[in-house]
Amino acid sequence: MTIASLTLLVVLAACAHDGEPIPLQSYTVDAAGTALTLYVEVTSGATVSAAVTSEDDDAVTVEVRAVAPTDTFAAVMVGESTSVTLDEPLGDRMVVDASSDRPAPEGDPITLRSSALAGG
Repeated sequence: MTIASLTLLVVLAACAHDGEPIPLQSYTVDAAGTALTLYVEVTSGATVSAAVTSEDDDAVTVEVRAVAPTDTFAAVMVGESTSVTLDEPLGDRMVVDASSDRPAPEGDPITLRSSALAGG
């Protein structure tokens, strides 16, 4: 194995470990305001992780990443959730999706879909 091949292997392994940024579908916040549950859609069997990338007086930016399983070929999408903890309660701050730099909708996916179907 050449040094170039070995370097490429290490880079690919590092990328696979971190996963790819994925869009945040929505979020909910706990009663204390310090824990966010983040809802995403991923390939079945994917590993999901999240982190707060910035937190200031106006907004909390979160990044969600997914590592797709390597042993599957079918791309069945499923809903998953993961959580992050804030330094301070969310309060009136907006939650921003780092993958799009846009505000994320608040609410669990089922309630949001039902509301959209009902025209609300």
